[in-house]
Amino acid sequence: MELIKPMEPILVEDIIKERDFIHQIKWDGIRIMSCLDNGQLQLYTKRGNNQTNQYPEIKQLLDIDHVSNAIFDGEVICLKDGKPSFREILIRNRSSKELVINELMERYPVYYIVFDILHLNGMDLTKNPFHERHLILNKIITSSSRIKTAENNDNPQEIYSIVKENELEGIISKDLNSTYISGKTHKKWYKYKLERKMLCVICGININSDKKPKSIILGIYNDGRLIQVGAASSGLTQRDIELLNEYKEKLSIDFNPFSKVRSIKSPDIIWFNPSLTCWISFMEWTDEGVMRHPKILGFSNERMDKADGTEYIK
Repeated sequence: MELIKPMEPILVEDIIKERDFIHQIKWDGIRIMSCLDNGQLQLYTKRGNNQTNQYPEIKQLLDIDHVSNAIFDGEVICLKDGKPSFREILIRNRSSKELVINELMERYPVYYIVFDILHLNGMDLTKNPFHERHLILNKIITSSSRIKTAENNDNPQEIYSIVKENELEGIISKDLNSTYISGKTHKKWYKYKLERKMLCVICGININSDKKPKSIILGIYNDGRLIQVGAASSGLTQRDIELLNEYKEKLSIDFNPFSKVRSIKSPDIIWFNPSLTCWISFMEWTDEGVMRHPKILGFSNERMDKADGTEYIK
C-alpha cells in the first residue's frame, strides 16, 4: 500500500466550539502511521521515516482478527508519572540498535494511541466522514496493554478542564464530517495548545556583530547527560543582556558543553560552563527534540540538576 501523508491540524488560539466538532486529547508523542499488509507491519513518521524496529510493542496490531490490510494513524507516547513524556519517547525514537531497544522497552515502554483508519482490507476510507471512520476503528481495535483508541468528547469546556487539570499538551478538534485530507490544506482539524514552561541550563550565547548577546543556547539533563533543546531570544530583556555580558568572561569555555569536544572559536557563539539556569515557556516540541516558540521568562536560582526536562503547564 502506498504511504499516505498525514492530515495535520491547524494551530488556533482558542478551542473550537462549533457544534459539528468533536475533541480529543493531544498527546505529547511521535506521530506514527502504521501499515498492516498481509501479516507485515511497517511504521512511519509523518515525514516518511521508517521506525518499525523502534517500537516492537506495536506489533500487537498484527493480532487484530479479520484484518489483513489496513492503514492506521496515531501517536506513540511514553508515560512518566501518568503523563506523556516527550523526552522519553524521543529517546525511543532515536534508538535503532536491537540491544538498546530491548533495554529501553523495559525503561520506557510505549503506547500507541490510534485515532484514525484510512484503509481496511482493500477499501479506501479516506473519503468517508470522520465519524464513520472512527466507528469502524472502534469496531476492529480492542484496547490492549499497548494499543488504545482515542476517545471523542463533544464538550469543549469539559475536555479543556481535563487537559489543564492533568497538565496535558492540548486539544485536537475535528469536524465530524471531514474526509481525510493530507497536509494542512483544509479547515477541518484544529489544535489548541496549553503553554508550558521548563527550567533550562544556559549553555552559551549567540552574539551579534557588536559582540552583544542576541539569544541564549538552552540545554537540559537527560540521565546525567546534557542535551541541547534549542535557543531563545524572545523575552530577553536589557537587564538580561547586561548580566550575560558580565558572565561571558567568567563562564566562557573553549569546548562545546554538549559534545565535550574542543571547538574552533566561533565569531557567533560563546559557550558557557553550564552553571546558570532560566525558565523558558514554549508551545511544543519538534520531532527533533527542539522547543518551538521558546520565550525567556527569567533567570533562576534553581540548581542545574533541577533542569531534568520536567514540564509545567502555565
